[in-house]
Amino acid sequence: MEAFLFSTGVVAPAEIGDKTQLLSFVLPAKFRKPLPIIPGILVATLAYHAAAGAPGARIASLLSPMVLRLVVGLSFLAMTVWVLVPDRLDEEETSHRADAMLVDRYGRAIEYLRLSVTDRCDLRCAYCIPEGFKDFEEPAHWLTFTEVERLLGGVRP
Repeated sequence: MEAFLFSTGVVAPAEIGDKTQLLSFVLPAKFRKPLPIIPGILVATLAYHAAAGAPGARIASLLSPMVLRLVVGLSFLAMTVWVLVPDRLDEEETSHRADAMLVDRYGRAIEYLRLSVTDRCDLRCAYCIPEGFKDFEEPAHWLTFTEVERLLGGVRP
């Protein structure tokens, strides 16, 4: 029981930043009906972890502790390498469409609008930090909130 409480106390706060966890806080507050929502989230979370854990437990029972440790270690290393590889634009994403309402300066069709009102994007994708990126622009070049509001009024469907 001590190991369960310790791991729950360590992992739960670390997972608060996860979007699923944030959603589980926002839904009851938004709809003001925590009694059906919180148990629903609990059941869904338990079902998800059971569905993910059962095959893992089965695989772990088939492997020796040394092989299991090696497989888990290699999977962590592979995930680390994968996370460090920067995003690349697919050919499909860079396609030129004649029927597009909005096109960026590279001729790519703009099919959605993603607006960040902070000074730094936390996704670090190829759009925010393109190849050859030097540094973020100075605040004098940023749009004011009035300009952002005017821009959004122009692209509203």
